[in-house]
Amino acid sequence: AGIVPALGRGEGLVVFCTTVADAKAVRTRLGKSCKKHGAALELLTGGMPERFARGVVDRLGAYRTGCEDREEADPVVVVATSTLEVGADLDFTHLITRACDADSLIQRLGRVNRVGAREDGSATIIHTDKSDPIHGEAADAVVKKRASGLGDIHRDAGAHGGGHGGLEDV
Repeated sequence: AGIVPALGRGEGLVVFCTTVADAKAVRTRLGKSCKKHGAALELLTGGMPERFARGVVDRLGAYRTGCEDREEADPVVVVATSTLEVGADLDFTHLITRACDADSLIQRLGRVNRVGAREDGSATIIHTDKSDPIHGEAADAVVKKRASGLGDIHRDAGAHGGGHGGLEDV
């Protein structure tokens, strides 16, 4: 079923991808589901012109930490690269990320329930057999040492085709 159909008012999903190409492909894959279920879909990657990136962040205003308008906001899905790890005061309900190094994972997890004000939320880490082009063996080390209760880690041997690390079922 996936997370997108279950998103309600005031709920957001952030999907972290390793590369800009993967982020664009995931955004394309999620487009139909987001439209069908009334969720806004945004892409935020490094290398975007500043005015476009600022426009995305401005449209996510209801998802800023502590925003009082959040509960009335339409659901949103943000597909991003590491550019969203730091410097954006955004608070999502759910996170899906490919395994990455510990510093990146800590930053990414900081985008979910930032002040602990909600009891809902989830974090899912997807680990594939394919070597990560950015994080390499550090991603494997994080998976091996993950603390219980961190969220789900899904192993994906790439059997889904498309090579987007299990994000096909979001």
